[in-house]
Amino acid sequence: MGQRICAIITGKKVGLPKDVVHFLEKDAVVIPLDLDLSNIRLFVDGAGEFDDIIEYIGHLKGIPQDENDQDYKNNLPDLLALIESHKLRNFIFEYYSEWADVPDEILFMAVIDGKIKKDSIYQSGTSANPKNKAYYDLVGCESSWYATEERYFCYDDSVAAYVKKG
Repeated sequence: MGQRICAIITGKKVGLPKDVVHFLEKDAVVIPLDLDLSNIRLFVDGAGEFDDIIEYIGHLKGIPQDENDQDYKNNLPDLLALIESHKLRNFIFEYYSEWADVPDEILFMAVIDGKIKKDSIYQSGTSANPKNKAYYDLVGCESSWYATEERYFCYDDSVAAYVKKG
């Protein structure tokens, strides 16, 4: 099985409760998420039609959700609640997967000052968008954050590393 990780990466000034799995990387906080790929795609795919993250969240709340998926800890409403409750206005949302050390799928979007950066919205099966380096710099994180596989191989590994960290 290959690496599969989804996360929100934001500035370190976010005060997260202890029960939210998160790690400090450089000058950013990485919040791993356990979302299915259909919710990840839904979140990234529709973002280009909106300018403001609050408006987009309102739109997404109006979409009926499948309550039957028990294989994942999080769902789209959990993601939206996390963004709203912690007033995240500067963040990257990224999904990265690979198989046999070859990138399989990458989904990316950035929100800066509450505005969805349409030029950041990216989906690829081969490599990251080099234009997005500027967004990593804005949130204070390295673009290779997921290379720390003991933390970011998959969500379960993130939980184990977080518990071990104490």
